[in-house]
Amino acid sequence: MIDAIHNQFTFKGRYQIKVLDSVTGELKRTSPWIQNQVMSNNNNGVRVFIQYLLNNKVNPITITSAKIGSGSTTPTVDDTDLEAPVTSNIPIARKANVGGTTAQFEFFITDASLPDGTYNEFGIFMGAIIFARSIISPAFTKATGEDTQITYEVAVSVV
Repeated sequence: MIDAIHNQFTFKGRYQIKVLDSVTGELKRTSPWIQNQVMSNNNNGVRVFIQYLLNNKVNPITITSAKIGSGSTTPTVDDTDLEAPVTSNIPIARKANVGGTTAQFEFFITDASLPDGTYNEFGIFMGAIIFARSIISPAFTKATGEDTQITYEVAVSVV
């Protein structure tokens, strides 16, 4: 039953990283939109939504946080976490419905909350359950004095 429902919908995600001056708030640079892998194994991602529709409400279906890390392995639908998370529990700063079938989440990481370095992976979570993960390409490099804003969009469509 879950597979039949799952095969009638598509979930696509993408995100964009903006780097801001931590003192002035001035935009320093913006990444291109990056596509990602929405998870669809038994206990993660889109499967949790399908289970919820079937009245199995054990797991939350609300995006609650994000993680950024240094792993470089290509995402698969069976991932349960980032490969090498560096900063976890990044809270949602803003969320909105944009365009009816698209939800947008904005995550904000202060300069002090994200160590200077190069980051290769990003994921969003429903509590402890991963919804989506991707490789950041090109890699994201954060330097001293930079805040990071990540805008994530998930779009749902009927097949």
